[in-house]
Amino acid sequence: MICISHYLRIDNIPSRVGVIVEDPKRIRTKLRLDLKDVRRQIEDLEDLLKKDQSPENVEAHRKLVEYEKKLKDQYEKMTGLSVDQASNLTEKGRIADKKRKKAPFSGFLAFIGAVLIGYGFYNTVLHSITGFAPTDLLDYFTGQGSSVSGLNVFVASLLYETSFYLVVIPLGAGAVLFFLSGLLDGSRNRLLAIIESLGILATAGAFAYILYTSEDVQTGQQVITDNLLYFSGAVLAAGLFIIIGSLGHKSLFRKFLGIISAILFIYSGVQYYLLVGETDAGLTLVQQWPYITVPLIIAIYIQAFIGFLRMIK
Repeated sequence: MICISHYLRIDNIPSRVGVIVEDPKRIRTKLRLDLKDVRRQIEDLEDLLKKDQSPENVEAHRKLVEYEKKLKDQYEKMTGLSVDQASNLTEKGRIADKKRKKAPFSGFLAFIGAVLIGYGFYNTVLHSITGFAPTDLLDYFTGQGSSVSGLNVFVASLLYETSFYLVVIPLGAGAVLFFLSGLLDGSRNRLLAIIESLGILATAGAFAYILYTSEDVQTGQQVITDNLLYFSGAVLAAGLFIIIGSLGHKSLFRKFLGIISAILFIYSGVQYYLLVGETDAGLTLVQQWPYITVPLIIAIYIQAFIGFLRMIK
């Protein structure tokens, strides 16, 4: 016969039931620890019973099972929850904690991604005006400056070597980072976050792809005019996706910011769409580019601010 005293402390079982401790939290904690300890002993004894089913072992197993049931009943009376329900709540709490820990990092990615996208589109605006400088942009909006002479000049400046680093890389990298932030966002429904990030990915990624695949000025002009409808559709879709995504924010302030951002996206998308099919859409596009694109930039920087709020809260 195999001795079981090494595994169990059966003699102590009766004295452990109904232990009175003043602090209810301490009682719950002790019960959970006792249950864990008893469960371990039961499993050890069941392994032992596979080799030795002596009367002593069988009786010890029966007492442990009864004792476990008494502890579970005591725990349920005290908390109103079964041990399994309490374990599920604890696991859900751990999952929620993990999501909350991811929220600052995903907010950081959204912040950096949106800043890069806004910077990329800002540089496209500078390339659409004569002088290509921030002061020239101010002159443009005050009526003292003008846009470049045509779509060919606009595209040529965008395809210039330095523009690859000022426009294409910020737009492409920002789009990828913002999409990753949606995948990792634990501050709201994951699906809503992904939907929102897909819209912004499509907007920034589409324009970056147009420039990246343009081999020369003539090709670039053709690609922009031919894909203006698709680009406007991407911006409009982004606005709708942002509205859907904003519904998942727990903060009313973030919801409000998200809706404002979506409205600006939709405004820009409608303006791009109105240029589709015009006789001289290219020239009109260049002349109106700052007015159409600046609201889009503001919308993207609002997304950066939302990412910042997620990062610090």
